Amino acid sequence: MKDKKLAIITDCIHMYDKDGNVVTENHIFRKQIQAIAAMFSETLICCPFDTFSNNKVASVYRQNNIRFVSLPNVGGSSIKDKLKLISTISVWLRAFKKADKFADIVYQRFPNNVNIPGGFYFFIKEKMYLLLIPEHGRIIKESLLLTGFKNGF
Repeated sequence: MKDKKLAIITDCIHMYDKDGNVVTENHIFRKQIQAIAAMFSETLICCPFDTFSNNKVASVYRQNNIRFVSLPNVGGSSIKDKLKLISTISVWLRAFKKADKFADIVYQRFPNNVNIPGGFYFFIKEKMYLLLIPEHGRIIKESLLLTGFKNGF
C-alpha cells in the first residue's frame, strides 16, 4: 500500500506545541496512527485542534509523511455545546471533501459524532473507506481490525 494515500477522520484532539510541532495527549492514538501511516505514501489527518498549554503531557508526531487539517474543537453535553457542534458541520463537510480529493482510502475512526455524517458522505461518494474500531491499548500494525470497507483494494 506504499503507493496509496490515506486520509484519517478523527475526533482526537491535537495541538501545536511551543515549537510548532503537532502533538496530542492521546499517546496510544499517535502510536497507532504512526504505525498505519508508515504503510502509506502520505497521510492526511482531519481532526480538531485546541490550544496547547505547558501543563499538558503530549506526544509529538515524528513522521514527515503526515499532514493535518485543523478543525474546530467542539462537543459537550449542554444544549449550547450541541448547537455549536451543528454550526461546524459545513467545516467538517469541507474537510471530508478535502480528504476525498487527497486520498485513495479514508480511515474513519469510530465511535465519534463527526464520523456519522462522514460515513454517509463517503458512502454516497463511493469512496473506498475503512471503518475501524481500534482495540484500546494495542498498536495496530500490519493487520488492521477491519469491520467494513467499500470497493476493496
